[in-house]
Amino acid sequence: MILAAAAVDMRLFVFPERDLSPTHADAIVVYGGPGERTERAWELADQGHASTVVVSVPDPRSCTHERATVVELCYTPDPATTRGEAQAVAAMARDRGWNDLIIVAGTTQVTRLRLRQGRCFDGNLQVVAVREPLGPFLYRWVYEHGALVKALVLQRSC
Repeated sequence: MILAAAAVDMRLFVFPERDLSPTHADAIVVYGGPGERTERAWELADQGHASTVVVSVPDPRSCTHERATVVELCYTPDPATTRGEAQAVAAMARDRGWNDLIIVAGTTQVTRLRLRQGRCFDGNLQVVAVREPLGPFLYRWVYEHGALVKALVLQRSC
């Protein structure tokens, strides 16, 4: 029983389903949190995966345009949660006619963001995971257990 629970836990939060070789998309979206998320998004843009990078920021004034050839959009989700990010990204996608997204997030958040974004966005979703530093990883690993239960049981809509 303990081994089965550990295996499920590892699959959900340490080795979640992710897209190792993303294809072209309408936009690359960076969910907020620790790790080199923004750097990975710019690498994907430099490789030609999308010409738009969308970044979740706590303050719109912190948005810095990195590349002249790539459109950078910054947004501050309200509420400042994964659910708020999913709602904001879905609204942007509807407004801009996007059907294909690459989302960059931390490994521990991938399972829940797939659930949340999938409830809000009907298009093709690819998720690229970045490693989180050990300290934030351990905190996020614990946090994600409760957050996933909340998303599955209490907040079942977009």
